[in-house]
Amino acid sequence: MSETDHLQPICDRVAAVWPVQRWGSLRVVVGVSGGADSVCLVRTLAQMAGGASSNLIVAHYDHRTRDDSGDDAAFVGEVARDLGLDFELGRSASRDPSRSEADLRGERYDFLDSVARRLGARYVAVAHNRDDQVETILHNILRGTGGKGARGIAPFRPLGEDLVLARPFLDVSRHSIESAMSAVGQSYRSDPTNVVPTWTRNWLRVELLPLLKAQFPQVDESLLRLGQNVGELQAAVDQMAAELESTAVRYEAGAVRIAIGPMRLAPEAVKVALLQGCWKRMAWPRGKMSHGHWKLLTQRMFGGGPQGKPLSFDLPGDVQVSVSNDELVLTRRL
Repeated sequence: MSETDHLQPICDRVAAVWPVQRWGSLRVVVGVSGGADSVCLVRTLAQMAGGASSNLIVAHYDHRTRDDSGDDAAFVGEVARDLGLDFELGRSASRDPSRSEADLRGERYDFLDSVARRLGARYVAVAHNRDDQVETILHNILRGTGGKGARGIAPFRPLGEDLVLARPFLDVSRHSIESAMSAVGQSYRSDPTNVVPTWTRNWLRVELLPLLKAQFPQVDESLLRLGQNVGELQAAVDQMAAELESTAVRYEAGAVRIAIGPMRLAPEAVKVALLQGCWKRMAWPRGKMSHGHWKLLTQRMFGGGPQGKPLSFDLPGDVQVSVSNDELVLTRRL
């Protein structure tokens, strides 16, 4: 079998969710860490694009959390050259190894976003795979997520205007990826920190999931099926919330006004989805808004203060809430 034959099953899986007709003529930034997943992704996209592969741009971000991280950057540069692709390299200004997963991810995506916009790309492609999806769903469930988290990683999501984040490997297993790389003789880098259980995702991968699989061999399939089912339900809830928003919500400069009357008969999940949509529309931070905060907000929406006086309270992110008999007003301190 040729190298293209070995990669073809993965190409077919990608084509089912992201056919080359959608992106082959556009510039695509491919985030490549040097690991098996991302190296396989760029090779797969290059094979699918054929003569249009010059539209692919390989981008690597060096977090500088390890002394040898520069070797990863050099390796990715070689992969790009072997494929005849442009290579973009970014390096963190910090060497602090204690940065959180969220901080590292934020730095990396800021870099990918900046490269894409500078070069006029329409997509940023990253290599989250089927195993990552399982880990994400489990992680979100354990964190006490709502429906949006339990449905897992979305295959596509906007990165501001005119740019889309694509994750075309969500139906491809890590085993399939590593087998394909072995079959074509493609080396890749292994980050030793990926097996250190200090970070939550690593602990899930190397400790918790093996224990679950020992007792429940089909746990991956069960979690993926749960994510799909929850995703379908969440889509219905989001549609109901959008319809309710059109009649109950008014946006003003720095404020959101919600008429309480139309909200009374809405299911709890729809109310929460509507409120979360308001936060998104206003670009307010949601990181510290827990399930309990959303629940508090929907409960107090119908309470008001004593003797009909407005009820006021604060929420994380410096959001102020004022509730009267017929209206809930949200503002944010600047």
